[in-house]
Amino acid sequence: MRRLRQSNLGFSLAEVVVAAGLLASALAALAPLLALSIQSDLSSRLRTSAMVAAQQKLEELISAGADAGAAAPAAADDVLDLTGRIVADGVDGVFTRRWRVEPLPADPASALVIRVEVALRARIGLAPVTVRLTVIRRRYAP
Repeated sequence: MRRLRQSNLGFSLAEVVVAAGLLASALAALAPLLALSIQSDLSSRLRTSAMVAAQQKLEELISAGADAGAAAPAAADDVLDLTGRIVADGVDGVFTRRWRVEPLPADPASALVIRVEVALRARIGLAPVTVRLTVIRRRYAP
């Protein structure tokens, strides 16, 4: 019968406990980074959705001829879901979108100021998300 050498028997219990402890402490150190990464990703997604909703409304107001009066209200707001669709107030509303069309104070007869703001409605443990876009548009004579 052949004798097995001590080195061929495998790991001792003490070695396994030390390795498990090192692995657990490394995972515990990385857990806050994972949480921060998830929070950053969510904030980025919300900011991108808000920017797209603001750009869409701004383009809609510009293309509708915001100075026509009947085509677009002078100021209004609506509630949007995460995809940018208008929803009833309080039902799946994530963002509030406000816009205002007004004459440029320095030259009211020939220019308009179009402002669109999209803000996060509910606080979900993130920094406030607000996107503001402002455009000065020349009035065109019909």
